[in-house]
Amino acid sequence: MSSTPMMLLKTCRKPTWYPTVQWFDGDGFADHLRSLSLYRRLDRDVREPLLDAIAERIRTRMGDRASRRYLSVLRVGQRAE
Repeated sequence: MSSTPMMLLKTCRKPTWYPTVQWFDGDGFADHLRSLSLYRRLDRDVREPLLDAIAERIRTRMGDRASRRYLSVLRVGQRAE
């Protein structure tokens, strides 16, 4: 059985969750979506007009600013000897 990093820890404190926000302009948000597997699976002739339309909407209707919100986790532990 292979060891995972968590299996090598003698003690581990309860994980701490931190809300995180990333800010994008329209083109940056489209580039971010382009890197996600859901969008990569689309044919290029479908994906690119869709992402161009999303970027245009962010530029024209959202002041060229969009956020991505998610949770980050921090786990602190002490290594086993």
